[in-house]
Amino acid sequence: MALLVLAACTPMIDNHGHRFDADLAGAIVPGVTSKQEVARLMGSPSALATFEDDEWYYVAQKTERKSFYQAEITDQQVLAISFGDDGLVTNVARSDLSQAEDITPVSDITPTSGNELSLAQQLLGNIGRFNSEGGPTGDRAPPFWSQRSRRPGS
Repeated sequence: MALLVLAACTPMIDNHGHRFDADLAGAIVPGVTSKQEVARLMGSPSALATFEDDEWYYVAQKTERKSFYQAEITDQQVLAISFGDDGLVTNVARSDLSQAEDITPVSDITPTSGNELSLAQQLLGNIGRFNSEGGPTGDRAPPFWSQRSRRPGS
């Protein structure tokens, strides 16, 4: 029984993203290596620059989860490769978890126009909107319902 309890406390480790090979990353030489060679060596990038494809990012993360707690990032490696207009590498930068910064999302809510319905209003609001034939009733019916009921030759 004690072994079962101890096994439940063992953290689950997951690896996400790109697997780094230091030899392959070291083979990328600024001014010499082209985009095609980088793609052949490293594979497709994890992410591209926002507006142009002149910067490629290879990201790897290692996370650890203990029982039902939220996963914690224990290791992260990012390889950023910049390309010039000629398609050759201009810069290779590597960063790790020690250079990452925590961000706090803004918790403000954007107001929307209209009414906020209670749960009861949402549940009871649909009563009477549909007839027993399965289609919408009254002037709320989309055009295709009225066309289906008036087929030529029927």
